Amino acid sequence: KQGDATPIDVLLIVDASDSMTSSRVKNVNSAINTLKNQLENAEIPAEIYMSAVTFNGPTRTGSESSSQSSRNGDAWVSEEWTTLDSFDFQLSTAECNGGTNWQAGVRKGEEQLTERANVNSKKYVIFLTDGDPTFRYYGNDSSKTTGTGTGDYWGNNYDAAVNEWNSSANLSDPRTVKYVVDATGTSTNQCDDFARAIAGTELAGNNSTALNNSFKQIADNITAPSYTNVSIYDTLSEYAEFADNPNLIVYADNEILAADEYTYRINRNNGTIRVDLLNGEALEKDVTYKITFDIVPSQKAYEDYAANDENDRYKEQIQIQVIRQVPTNRDFIPMNVRM
Repeated sequence: KQGDATPIDVLLIVDASDSMTSSRVKNVNSAINTLKNQLENAEIPAEIYMSAVTFNGPTRTGSESSSQSSRNGDAWVSEEWTTLDSFDFQLSTAECNGGTNWQAGVRKGEEQLTERANVNSKKYVIFLTDGDPTFRYYGNDSSKTTGTGTGDYWGNNYDAAVNEWNSSANLSDPRTVKYVVDATGTSTNQCDDFARAIAGTELAGNNSTALNNSFKQIADNITAPSYTNVSIYDTLSEYAEFADNPNLIVYADNEILAADEYTYRINRNNGTIRVDLLNGEALEKDVTYKITFDIVPSQKAYEDYAANDENDRYKEQIQIQVIRQVPTNRDFIPMNVRM
């Protein structure tokens, strides 16, 4: 049985600091359009919702030993959750100013994901920055910012962003797919380290071609088939019935799934079995699932065989022969057993 197509949520967290020059803004907007067009052209059955958060930091330099007021938390929602066809976010050069507070973007991103926490959807987060973090919240207070605004010599701003992400329930959820897109002129170690620290994937975005290719790759990953609530059904022929102990085994490729990763029901009256895979979660990509269970010949199998040969000794032989043949493999596409 083909399961239901899982809804999809895509959240953009985009750097809007003053280092985002007009050419970089143009590249970002082109990549966002590429992402949207790729998703639309894929025509997948899943519903897709998108939202965008932008972040920057104070316009004045500071120090590690003092604080200054943040600018409305240094992050804001640029576009609320909306359907794919209605999503029209574009980064504006007018809003690109000040320093870079990764932590602010992360915190605002978590707030946005929380709005969709009760939706059983596949969540993708794209964190795009063109530079290392130069600010962070002061004492975790979003109304105050600290940092030099010129670098992150001690790594405090970076650590604050990592801790913020990994302490955020929705962003840190292992089911949330994370991308860190490095839009700097040259690749930075902190973007690479950040991707590893949050269990994400770093992608290049240092020029227009690289950025568009990265967003195409994200779109391809998003539109790859994903199915939830998948079940395997099978019906025995009239010549077979389930053994007293069916000894059901469920495989993902050649690995045996743990018993808590599926449920099953057997109806002995009509000879059917149903296995619900992965407790409703999405099937893993490029994995073949199959089940095996034990069967025995039904009374009708004995009767029909005996009717075709009047010598009763064949009845005993067929019983021995068939039982030795179990268990019978059941592939993902079930087949009836004939004996």
